[in-house]
Amino acid sequence: MKKLIYTPDAIEKLQETELYLKMMFGDEIAASTKQKIRERIRSLKTAEMQGISVRDVYDIDSDYRKIYTSHHHVFYRIEEDTIRIIAIFHEREDFIRKLFGREIEP
Repeated sequence: MKKLIYTPDAIEKLQETELYLKMMFGDEIAASTKQKIRERIRSLKTAEMQGISVRDVYDIDSDYRKIYTSHHHVFYRIEEDTIRIIAIFHEREDFIRKLFGREIEP
């Protein structure tokens, strides 16, 4: 089974998300959302291909895949013995521009 590795950006985003949710909605919602995101990420260990291909969907030359959970997009890369969690974005963020520096074509 492959191991999960989070980039520093992904770890920071999880922490920011938890802090924001605590301030806006309380500890219970924050903990529940963080748990759902982490469980969905852990599911990649047994089904790494479940995410959609960024290349296929957005026509961007990238080996990243993406899953969606709890209003968040999680980008990851499958490596030889690792699944690397690259970035996490809230659904309202312009994740394609932030991650790849370009706009999505309609």
